[in-house]
Order: sequence, then structure tokens, then C-alpha cells
Amino acid sequence: MVSAPCVSCGASVDFDPEYSLGNQDHGVMCQDCIVESERKLRASRRANAALLKWRKICPPRYIDTELGLLPYPDKGEAAITWDFPDGAGLNLWGYPDTGKTRTMFLVLRELHFAGHSIRVFSPGAFCAELESREFKRGPWIKDLNAVDYLAFDDMDKLNLTKEQELVFFGVVDSRMSQKKPCLFTHNSSAEELQYRFKNGRAMVRRIRQFTRSIHFPSRVEQKALL
Repeated sequence: MVSAPCVSCGASVDFDPEYSLGNQDHGVMCQDCIVESERKLRASRRANAALLKWRKICPPRYIDTELGLLPYPDKGEAAITWDFPDGAGLNLWGYPDTGKTRTMFLVLRELHFAGHSIRVFSPGAFCAELESREFKRGPWIKDLNAVDYLAFDDMDKLNLTKEQELVFFGVVDSRMSQKKPCLFTHNSSAEELQYRFKNGRAMVRRIRQFTRSIHFPSRVEQKALL
């Protein structure tokens, strides 16, 4: 046996040069440092995998969103710091081009990199999924109910048949009953949502009861509030 200092921490390491395969020429490492090096490697791989997955979840136009550059960074901060108490979700509503969708993806980014499972749908994507799974919706609906956070961007632009709307409402209602957060963005007031959906009144009641609503006003409204 011979001894050499650990290349990482300097501790003395005993090893048999006959079985070292020449690696001692590049330095030796103690067991504690080997374990730590392997931990860092696993963490790096998980981080890279999470980044690749996020790039598949988040549309390219929203990847580089910066909170401070949004029209209402205070609204964004309120959304990002929301801790979803007792499963209460988020309802980001108000005028177009006020940063609602970008804010939602900032929230989802925090949740994703914290290790939570998320699904997010645009109106077109949700409708396409419903149509493609017309006769095999059971497992898909089960997955939507199981995911940690489920988000619908521009929910008031969903163009659903009566039967499809029942599926949508059923998923939202089931998740809220299980205290699993839903996130929504839309431009509509409560009255407009009631008009757009056949189950509009029930939908509005659940959003009011099981989400925190953050209003994104028009610039005229904002100036009037100052």
C-alpha cells in the first residue's frame, strides 16, 4: 500500500498501486470526496434534465421573461410568491398585453425547478388533446388530476362542445376538490366567463372560492388608481 494526498481535500489516501490502473498519475481521491463528486454529478444531470424539460414546456417566446420588464412587476411578484395555501390556485385576469401569460410561466418555472410536476395548455392544445383522445380519455384525465399543478392559458378562448366542456369542468372541479392547484389566465370578467361557458356560474364560483385572483388593469385604470 502507498499513500498520497486527496486531490480534492488533501487528506491522506491509502491505495494499492497494483489495482489503481495508473489513475494515481492523475491524483487520488478520498472516499468522502468521491461520494460528494458523485452527488454533484447526479445533481448536475438532474438540473440539465429539468432545463431540457422546461424548454419543452415553456413556449420559446416566454423563456427569457424577466419580471422587472413586465408591465406590472408588482402583480408578477404577488403571483410568484403565492404559496398555494390549502391547494388554492391562481387566477390571473385582465386586459391583453399586460403580462398575464408571462407571469404565469414565471410562476410555473419556479414550481418546475422546485421539482413539481406541471401541465400547461393553450386553448388550441387542450381542444386538440380532447379531440385526439375522444375514445381514450380515461388515463389522460387521470394524469391531469394527478399532476401537481395544472394551468390553462387564455381559458376564455376555449372553443369547446357541450360534451368537451363537461370534461374541462370535471377536471377543474375534481382537482379543486382534491386541493390540487389550478392556474388560469384570461381577459374576461366574472360575468363574461358566465356567458362564455355553459357551466359558467359554477366555474366562476369555484374560481372565486379556490383561487387567488390577481387583476391586471389597463394602463388607464392603473393611472386612475395612482
